[in-house]
Amino acid sequence: MKIQANRDLSLGKNVASNEYIFYYRPACVVTENIPIKSDSFYLQNKKFNITIWKPSLLSMTPKKFPLNLHQYVWWLLFFFLKKTNYCICVVYNAENELIHHAILFPKFFRFPFMRTGDFQIGNVWTKETYRNQNIAQTSINFLMDRMPTKNFWYITKSCNLPSKTLAKKLQFKSKSSGTKSPSALLGLVDTFVPNL
Repeated sequence: MKIQANRDLSLGKNVASNEYIFYYRPACVVTENIPIKSDSFYLQNKKFNITIWKPSLLSMTPKKFPLNLHQYVWWLLFFFLKKTNYCICVVYNAENELIHHAILFPKFFRFPFMRTGDFQIGNVWTKETYRNQNIAQTSINFLMDRMPTKNFWYITKSCNLPSKTLAKKLQFKSKSSGTKSPSALLGLVDTFVPNL
């Protein structure tokens, strides 16, 4: 099967669409961002509400967050089987519409390269009409500011230039390239394998 290639503007060469970049940010990184100390923030004179959601017996996802098979499995895994710091940072606009989310994953079987205590930031999404407004950067900093002694990973496809730009803004450094090892279970047990 032929792998589709994409033009990577930052590297100036073609890269395979199944290649990933593994970014890393150690705990010692000092940032200049101003920590958000409340449950809201303003960007371009617009108010946004931000919160950290954690799974509970009666809550599988944050409000207005789509419940799919992946989210159900993560809820089972991290609430019932292995309670951890798994959480989702969600941002709502003034009309209480979900416009952004970012998930904080602890080390588990999908990320075998991580050390115990490390975290991976993934499933980052922002509603299209709210992109390029620093919402994702604000949200992820909001997560990391609460864990200043932890190391963080950020994985993105090599062809995803906006995601790579976000990683650099957040002071992540490229650690390695790698791939995702697919499974036959709808992607539920796919593992990420860096070329470390």
